[in-house]
Amino acid sequence: GAAEPSPLNRSIGNVQGNSHCVDCEIQNPNWASLNLGVLMCFKCSGIHRNLGTHLSQVQSLDLDNWPSRHIKVMFSIGNELANSVWEENHQGRTKPSVDSTREEKER
Repeated sequence: GAAEPSPLNRSIGNVQGNSHCVDCEIQNPNWASLNLGVLMCFKCSGIHRNLGTHLSQVQSLDLDNWPSRHIKVMFSIGNELANSVWEENHQGRTKPSVDSTREEKER
């Protein structure tokens, strides 16, 4: 069976909108962007990593140690609030889905 999620993973997952990936909306994401305060799936985390740490600082909910300041950011923002800001002026672009190609997700 699947490993039991860590207490940190479970509690951050309860923040508004965090039950699904901030980008493609797949359920139960377990990667985070520390500076954006959002959760994402493994595939989208790779795309965020390619953006560079000056734009998105990616970390695993399960594999990495979390300083308390990063935990506070994650509880303060969350996927729903972040998307209300970042997607407000989407200029006609469509949000990627679980089935989107990597190229579509990168856009």
